[in-house]
Amino acid sequence: MADIFLNSVDGSDANSGADWSNEKLTLATGIAGIDAAGDRVLINSGHTEGGTTMTYTCPGTAASPCQLLSVTPTGASGISALTAGAVVNMSGTTFNVNGSFYAYGITWRSTSASSTTMTFAGSDGSVQKHESCAFEITGAGTSSGIFFGYGAAGAGT
Repeated sequence: MADIFLNSVDGSDANSGADWSNEKLTLATGIAGIDAAGDRVLINSGHTEGGTTMTYTCPGTAASPCQLLSVTPTGASGISALTAGAVVNMSGTTFNVNGSFYAYGITWRSTSASSTTMTFAGSDGSVQKHESCAFEITGAGTSSGIFFGYGAAGAGT
């Protein structure tokens, strides 16, 4: 199991993500750095990122999900606790989070002024578990929605 470190305060997408002094900047590059199912993205609990359109696909499987964990960093490459607080904010209309993973302590937020769709596990076979996570739509769109699961042939999710 490998760890990718993520922090919006000091990180850079050009960094390796190998430890807290070389952390990635965005969840997209953190997930892209995952080499195998079961790897972890350790997200500093003070992390806040935003974007207009977001689509993430974790390479985890139902048997070996990846982990997206909001944590309190300690030392060069350690964590002292799982700590809710990391925020992923989307200001556009498309927000898709696919693949199999376990997430802890992440606030998934949409602030779009237009109607938006946040979709989790929208691809066939994805298994996701969100613990101590928040799902928020705070924008002004009147027909926004949060969807969980894969709906075949127009079936609801």
